Amino acid sequence: IFSLGENFAWEISDSSSLTQSVTSEIGDELTVTRFEIGLESNIIDRIATKITFQARNTSKVPLGNKKTDTQTSVSLVYTF
Repeated sequence: IFSLGENFAWEISDSSSLTQSVTSEIGDELTVTRFEIGLESNIIDRIATKITFQARNTSKVPLGNKKTDTQTSVSLVYTF
């Protein structure tokens, strides 16, 4: 298996940041690629919200299945 990946982080302001990553695992018979992007923004003091989008693509899947799965999430984050 051969793996490739990258991570990117950008502090948009003092209270918000953007993160993004892509990874690929390449094999003889199968390739799996994952993508994630997230935006985190402080609301008050130690409370923030994070919105994330994730996609996962698999090169070979059983007949009738989609190659790409996606997930979108909204989280409330508390920092200790």
